Amino acid sequence: MQMKAVFRRAQQWLTKTPERALDQAYEAALMIQTLEAQYFGGNPISSSGSDYSQSAQNYFQGELKNILT
Repeated sequence: MQMKAVFRRAQQWLTKTPERALDQAYEAALMIQTLEAQYFGGNPISSSGSDYSQSAQNYFQGELKNILT
């Protein structure tokens, strides 16, 4: 096996560990919680019942989608 392939496999193994996935999910949850606290009074990000304009709602929905991705 070539060294390049060994390093590629090692990198894939390190970046796909369950602990790393949990850390990333936790960080995403904190980011969402911060958005909800700052702009929605601690409630979930939602366009219904919001006082924000359509463009602001689109922005928040886009941010939420990016964080979840």
